[in-house]
Amino acid sequence: MSDRKKAVLILLACYILYFAWEYNYNRIPKNYTIGIVTNITTGFKADRNVEYEFIYSAKLFNSGFGKGDYSAKIGDSFIVEFEEKNPKNSRILLYYPIPDSLNINPPRKGWSEIPNEVKIYRKNRTQIYGLYDRLFKSKTDQKKTNDRK
Repeated sequence: MSDRKKAVLILLACYILYFAWEYNYNRIPKNYTIGIVTNITTGFKADRNVEYEFIYSAKLFNSGFGKGDYSAKIGDSFIVEFEEKNPKNSRILLYYPIPDSLNINPPRKGWSEIPNEVKIYRKNRTQIYGLYDRLFKSKTDQKKTNDRK
């Protein structure tokens, strides 16, 4: 097998694993809260990562996630989604910024869905070259589409 075919097969396998992981992750029940960017670091091959913290059930959690093309600075607030049973598994949703003018406090256990007053500030997603929203629509987005029909 040629090196080019091997590279294509490896790339294809990576995409399949990524989509399988996303599919399973999206099926797990999640809650939402507000997270604050604590640091921005340079990761593998100069990719930038956002380190953030959030509070859930009076415990402080720290994590990191790829920054991508989103605008985020230390001290900025965004929605964080996390697994109900394992809050360490979380990701900061950089396409849901929390403006300073929005005075909103999450409940102790977080929200079961992103509040409407935050949804109006939603930005377009940039992952997978802008295809993410088309491939992985959230339940909320699907409900909006069904309600419009």
